[in-house]
Amino acid sequence: MTGRFALQEEVEAFSDKVIALVCPKYGNHWRERVQRLWDDVQQRGFVERTDATKKLYMSRFRKGVRDRLATEEPDEDRRKRVDLDLMKIIQIDRTILSQLHEDYKARVKVANSNLTLVPEWQQVVTVLREMLKSDDMETRVLGLCGLTGRRFREIVQSADLRLMTEVTPKGRVRQRWLVFFKGQLKTRGGEGTMAGRDFAIPVLAPAAEIVAAFRELRDSAQGRMWLSADEGAIKSTLNNALNTKLKASAIERFWPKGAPLSLKELRAIYAEIAYENFGPRTTRAPYYARILGHGIEDETTALSYMRYSLNTKGQREGMEEINRLTMLREARREEFLAERDKAGGGDGSLIEDDD
Repeated sequence: MTGRFALQEEVEAFSDKVIALVCPKYGNHWRERVQRLWDDVQQRGFVERTDATKKLYMSRFRKGVRDRLATEEPDEDRRKRVDLDLMKIIQIDRTILSQLHEDYKARVKVANSNLTLVPEWQQVVTVLREMLKSDDMETRVLGLCGLTGRRFREIVQSADLRLMTEVTPKGRVRQRWLVFFKGQLKTRGGEGTMAGRDFAIPVLAPAAEIVAAFRELRDSAQGRMWLSADEGAIKSTLNNALNTKLKASAIERFWPKGAPLSLKELRAIYAEIAYENFGPRTTRAPYYARILGHGIEDETTALSYMRYSLNTKGQREGMEEINRLTMLREARREEFLAERDKAGGGDGSLIEDDD
């Protein structure tokens, strides 16, 4: 088993030695000496690491050298030449990089294959609207979840839904397909998220129907009980009850055969329907992030909701975007793991599980 490899200290020591060989001028036999330094680092720190970890380590050493070069070499033209020379040496086996790229493409293919068409989405919306009128409050919660894209605990406990009006030269105009929402959960209060803030969300039924059904739910005896219930009890009991009721509902007749049907799937199909009907003609991820209350810049979170398309055109566009977002997520994941390694964790190995 490889011993602990103090990555940050190794990067700093390696960068010091390399820069001393090339600044302010190239030293005698500098190529061979840099190569020996790099071979030594790989022998001590890369053996028994996974290929992905080797790539991360390489990136850290290359960045360390480049950062030092930027401070030690004032001449921009020479700095570029030296950088090019050094990066030809500080690299790992190209077959490893090629294999990682092939593995990445395989993961993208799997993600793309899971983008499911929902051709009868309009019938799904119709059933959800009928659910708003139900005297059974659990059924009404399902309708509100599906038509607003909110989590069930937001609907029964944390949310406030209000009609949205705008002042125009002709007076106040009520928005038909937008409501104000407050009570976002699962953001950990993160910077850039909608935690604790009012924001407009699109709805898949007229806003007046949505808000009326929501108020009736909250004013009901069942709604008042849910509102004051313990979070743990709500999660363990109501979550299962709602999912069971959803699978037994009329929505099942219009849902793609073999596709899972759950509260999270309602949130995913909501996002796609809202995009197709109300979204700007750009890309899905920023719109998904905004209406679902994620961080404004957090496009990669949209990947967990990009599972459905309403038509073949949307399916094709969605697959292209999944490819882009998967690449972005992989890059961010590598950056995160490299930073974790920089802080020094365990024996220096990287745990390569899904985030």
